[in-house]
Parts: sequence; structure tokens; C-alpha cells
Amino acid sequence: MRHRRAKYLLSRKVGHRNMLLSNMASALIKHKRIRTTKTKAKALSMMVEKLVTKAKKGDLHSRRLVTRHLRNPQAVKELFEELAPRYEDRPGGYTRILLTEQRRGDASQMCIMEFVDFEKELTEREEKTKKAKVERRRKREEEREKVEEEMDAEAAATAAEAEERERMLEREARSKKDKERKGFFFRRRKRKDEGGPSKKGS
Repeated sequence: MRHRRAKYLLSRKVGHRNMLLSNMASALIKHKRIRTTKTKAKALSMMVEKLVTKAKKGDLHSRRLVTRHLRNPQAVKELFEELAPRYEDRPGGYTRILLTEQRRGDASQMCIMEFVDFEKELTEREEKTKKAKVERRRKREEEREKVEEEMDAEAAATAAEAEERERMLEREARSKKDKERKGFFFRRRKRKDEGGPSKKGS
């Protein structure tokens, strides 16, 4: 029987559900804020609240119990060294859920789940990320402009080479015609000097 054992099944089997919540908890501990569905956030809050309470004890047994659920050494270390001392005087309520828009496609209620008392750090991180994104976009634009300038220069150089080649071919053709014309007049003059006919066949 399941008397007083209410929990969110999330339409998954137990192994899949445990790994899903473990990965989401590791991501929440690492980033302090994640975006997910309302049902997953409620199921995750039940797990994370207990993990933080265990981490506040700080002993080896609690670390082993937390490691059994998280399976991520970096997340366990951050939980015990950063979150547990920060919430030492707080008797629960370490996370909050902020509802956002509904997801397109299945209309699931989306939300933002985050740890409390991290507003300043999260705001600074978002501003830093936004500045880095703007800087990366500016660098990409500069690189794109530089590449376009190089391509334009190459195209201009190729056009200049083609034009120079056409001029050279025209000069060669003109010089060839001049040589043929000079040879024709030279042969004609030579025939006249020798007393032969001025034209062929006459």
C-alpha cells in the first residue's frame, strides 16, 4: 500500500525518474537557477530540500547519503562547501518556484526554479553573460566584415588580373596582325624588286 507516500511519478519508471531528478538537482546546485516544468520543479524541490538539510550536518554519513542521490562529486562538493554554510541558520525553504509562460506545443506550465538569497549573484551572472554575448556578437560582426573585405579585395585582384590578361591577349593579337601585315608588305615589295608580279596569280 502507498499510505502517506505521495510523490510525483512524472510518467516515468523509477530508474529513469531517479536519474532525471539527480541530473536536475546537480544542474540546480551548479547554476543556482534552472528552467523546467512546474511538475518537475515540485518533484525536484522535495528532493533538494532534503539534500540541503542533510548537507547542513556536514558529517561523513550525510555526505554519503547525499552522494547516493546526486552521483556528481562536483555538485556534492558545492552543496557542502557553499550552500550548506549559507543556509545554516535557515530552517527550510531553500528554493522557490516562479511561474512563467506555457510551453508551445503541449501547453505545459513552465517555471524558473532557483535557490533563495542568490538574487545578487544571479543578476551579476546574467549581466556578465549578456555582456559576453554582446562582445561575442561584436567580434563575429568584425570577423564577418573583415572576411567580406578580404573577399572583395580578392575579387578586385582577380578582376584586375583578368583585365590585364585580356589586355595582354589583345596586345599579342594586335602584334601578330602587325607582323602578318608587315610580312605581307615585305613579300610584296620583294616581288616588285625582283621584277615579279605584284600579286599572286597575276
